[in-house]
Amino acid sequence: MKKQSTFDDGFGSRVPLDSGSGEPLESLELCAEIASAPTTEAALRVRAARLSSFSHPAFGAVRRIERLDGESNRLGVVSVAVPGIRLSEVLSQAEQRGVAPDMNAAVCIIEQVVSA
Repeated sequence: MKKQSTFDDGFGSRVPLDSGSGEPLESLELCAEIASAPTTEAALRVRAARLSSFSHPAFGAVRRIERLDGESNRLGVVSVAVPGIRLSEVLSQAEQRGVAPDMNAAVCIIEQVVSA
């Protein structure tokens, strides 16, 4: 069962999913420009296969790549939802408020991204 988007950015929309098994899942529904590119789906499938054995608490393991509603221009990346604040959310909030992160904040963000 699809729920309302929790976050939208230039890549698409993140939507929580009900897995039926209790596993917290979300779908990154890619924007039409990215989803309709002829190489996107194949590239995502290769990357998902490469990362299938990678395990880290800050990394949402990809469960599947799927065409949404059978439409060629709607593509979703279904992954385990990880808790916490995403870098895209921090950057979006900073942009909306016209705030440039100071050096300490930038270092903190980079450390978190590198560890993930």
